[in-house]
Amino acid sequence: RDGVSSNTVRIEFRMLSKMLGYAVRKGILAANQLQGRVELPPKPSIREVRLSDEQLVVLIAEMPNQSLRDIVEFALYTGRRKEEILSLLVENVRFMDIPEPVVTYSVQVKGGVWKRFIASSFAAEVLRRAIGNRPEGYVFKNPNTGTRYAKNAQLPLFHRTVKKLRLMAYRDGKPMKMTFHDLRHLFATDLTDNGGDIRDVQALLGHKSVTVTENYTASSRGCEALKCQRKIGA
Repeated sequence: RDGVSSNTVRIEFRMLSKMLGYAVRKGILAANQLQGRVELPPKPSIREVRLSDEQLVVLIAEMPNQSLRDIVEFALYTGRRKEEILSLLVENVRFMDIPEPVVTYSVQVKGGVWKRFIASSFAAEVLRRAIGNRPEGYVFKNPNTGTRYAKNAQLPLFHRTVKKLRLMAYRDGKPMKMTFHDLRHLFATDLTDNGGDIRDVQALLGHKSVTVTENYTASSRGCEALKCQRKIGA
């Protein structure tokens, strides 16, 4: 009735049901009044995003400056959210060889929790280029200000490029505007399409539940899935 999405309804129902279930276990309530009495709306269909290698190469090349090209490429190689990328600090990046070249980095994810992730040599290459010889500061700097990008500063440029290239996402076969967050979908789909285990992809995205990860795919955990990653334009 309130016009919220079916996904929001399902999330809020699970929260309320768990609260009531806890009250039952503690003897506060005799029964969970929601159990078996609520018909939930259908689970939303998966948002599907698929771009060819040629389209990805053009998308990166069409970004108006090298910093934005690095940001888009890093998103495609790691599946990180926009704010996680923009707030990434040089001090939180570690380049390693275990036994192949990789990189680890710490970011603050949804909920304010700090997590450390591993990424492929392709992502490491992007980070080395963006960082150069700098010992500290934001990895991806706005060339106009010399510091980090504002929260939504680069989105109009990204969306203009996407519109220019006519890149789309799809739900139930219907075209939708492609967003920066869709790069996260592309990362997950690329790994699973090429044989990556869904549990490894879950670890790389930082999801608590594999069910959430499944919504990102059209079909130390994390290391194996990265072996399935392809270099863009190779």
